[in-house]
Amino acid sequence: MDIFLSRLSGLTTQSHLESMALSILAGKFHLPFTNSPVLSSCQIMEIRDEHTGVEYHGLLRIMPDSAGSWFLTHCHGKKIHKKLLRAHRYVMRD
Repeated sequence: MDIFLSRLSGLTTQSHLESMALSILAGKFHLPFTNSPVLSSCQIMEIRDEHTGVEYHGLLRIMPDSAGSWFLTHCHGKKIHKKLLRAHRYVMRD
């Protein structure tokens, strides 16, 4: 499942984002004979507008989808660099 994290702090690095996501996923209970959650991709996107404004957003890929759904419900209220995480399922638009 692809997860979009909107409006990250400009201080957030990819390693900060990755360690935060992994620490949240570490709290997910899974049975010994099932696959544990995997953070297969983590990146920060920088979006600039014509007025030199900059926004930072994160994109995570968490496998399996059930772990991604679990992540969405358990990251609410978490902060990174004093900013609340705003996580949404990423949906490709046409």
